[in-house]
Amino acid sequence: MNPPRNLALLIAVLLCSTCGLLRADEQTSTYRLLGLFEPSRQTDFRELLTSAIPELQVANIDFDKDEVTLRYELAGLFPDGKVPKDITPEKLTERLGNLISSKSKGTFKVIAPSALPADQQARVDIKIGILDCRGCRYGAYQIIAKIDGVEHASVNAETSTITAWIDPAKTNREALEAALKKSQIAVLK
Repeated sequence: MNPPRNLALLIAVLLCSTCGLLRADEQTSTYRLLGLFEPSRQTDFRELLTSAIPELQVANIDFDKDEVTLRYELAGLFPDGKVPKDITPEKLTERLGNLISSKSKGTFKVIAPSALPADQQARVDIKIGILDCRGCRYGAYQIIAKIDGVEHASVNAETSTITAWIDPAKTNREALEAALKKSQIAVLK
């Protein structure tokens, strides 16, 4: 054991922590990201956090799973830095979801990640009418993403296809198509 080396390491840690380079209370958590209906939305989400919610940083976005890993200091997410004593992972997820939803005017929200393993999800591809407008793509996505049993969804403008990964025990193709038709979206065969 080399005491001078250990002492130097201790001093470096103390200096870094006082400079803000090391943050003991920094956390990362992974959430399902609603609103991530096409790849370009990853940039939109990053820009949202940078401009409107600097307390949150994106550590990673997984478009294929509709998941985002966020980095944050817990105290920075609450007024005056006071973390409620009764905070739970569920309450924190709800707080983050509401914060992101309000700052994005409802176009993004985080919720708990899917509990259903990917190998138990069924993929459903539905061809629909022309999706040349980003707003139309978002609207079609919203119809599908909000259905109970839809684990994640995306829209492909080039092929005019909505793809949903579903829990077959909760929903099916017919329910997805019925929801689209109810909203006046043409389902093609």
